[in-house]
Amino acid sequence: IGSNENGNYLKAKAEGKASGLGKEAKINLIKTPFINITWKVEKDLAGINEQRKKGHDYAARDFVIKNKDIGSIKVNGRALPKIMPTRIWRYYKPINLLTSNRSENGRLTIFDNLPKEIPRVVKVGRLDINSEGLLLLTNNGEVARNLELPSTKWERNYRVRVYGRINKNIFKKLINGFTIDGFHYKPIRIHIEKEGKQNSWLRIILTEGKNREIRKIMNHIGLKVNRLIRTRFGPFNLDTLKPGEIKEVPKKLTDNILKNKSIVTPDQA
Repeated sequence: IGSNENGNYLKAKAEGKASGLGKEAKINLIKTPFINITWKVEKDLAGINEQRKKGHDYAARDFVIKNKDIGSIKVNGRALPKIMPTRIWRYYKPINLLTSNRSENGRLTIFDNLPKEIPRVVKVGRLDINSEGLLLLTNNGEVARNLELPSTKWERNYRVRVYGRINKNIFKKLINGFTIDGFHYKPIRIHIEKEGKQNSWLRIILTEGKNREIRKIMNHIGLKVNRLIRTRFGPFNLDTLKPGEIKEVPKKLTDNILKNKSIVTPDQA
């Protein structure tokens, strides 16, 4: 929320004026195609009183509202809903499910497969339809966007079954990064778990997740991926989850991870 000299406030596509006394505020929206207001707590509205004592109509500074006071805020005469705590789930995405929000050509998405008791969630990152394994889900879109950024430097671990002849020397070259068809890929590490005459199991570790990255890299070096399982995403592990199973991350662990990454959510402010 930002203010100008006239005390007008703007956030996303929600536009309006703010005024109040003490810890109560009323906001009358002029235009609102949709409302997307984030309340972050550091101060209350007491400063407005001081400004009014000096003859000003509005406080010429930013202000934020504590979550505990959210019930006293009204938008178009309606109280704002209380901000829900940020939650994260570990989900084993099965193959043949899309991670997109909408179905394509009648194909099911991961959201069609979730238990009914799971609230509305968004995914962190993606896995293509033929890939399986760990996918994080959260009820906080801002957290999802932050956790999937390469800037987290979180490693992604995969177990990958490939068809073809293994060349260990090529694997060593990939540690330094490389370019395929004009696209530069950051260094990846490949460990051989089990080498066979036709199919081999590899453990692949990378720090970014470009579209179909592993499949493109393996194809470039003469290997064909016939199974791909993500087993780890940063501090989160697949552990004993089975395809289609979902388990919530304990709140204490969620809070610690977000704090470590300096991600402040409205419920924590």
